[in-house]
Amino acid sequence: MLALLIALTGCSEQAQVEATQAPEAAATTVEAHGDEAHGEAHGEATSGIGLTLDGGDKWQMDEHTRGVMTDTRRTLAKSNVSSATEAAALNVTLQGQLDSLIQGCTMDGPAHDQLHVFLIAWMPAVAGLKEASDEDAQVRVAGVRDMVAEYDRYFE
Repeated sequence: MLALLIALTGCSEQAQVEATQAPEAAATTVEAHGDEAHGEAHGEATSGIGLTLDGGDKWQMDEHTRGVMTDTRRTLAKSNVSSATEAAALNVTLQGQLDSLIQGCTMDGPAHDQLHVFLIAWMPAVAGLKEASDEDAQVRVAGVRDMVAEYDRYFE
């Protein structure tokens, strides 16, 4: 999966370095992309994972990315996860969608860089579903849903 992120065309050197890190380190590195002070200096709010808006507007994604994220929203809307087994099954579907997103990426520029900020946090969240226990499956799925809501605040 991480190797696929490296294969993206137009990837910055920093994004390639981040993509090769362990998921735990990647989640921490996301904050280095942008923090509240950086965003406020530019008159923009930043997300908890370091996303910023494009001059106050949402970043425009390509058709492929929009389509995959629509599929992801549909998958999450119809999922009712209450066990580790169901969380692992959801992981398989979401991982397939993530792989499709990465393989079909043709974006470049600042919008692509912001997408990388999202993906560096998204990848460990999706991977965490396969490690869910019966006790924390619903919490992990709620975290994934929150990340999609975060995506929707910053991307169009």
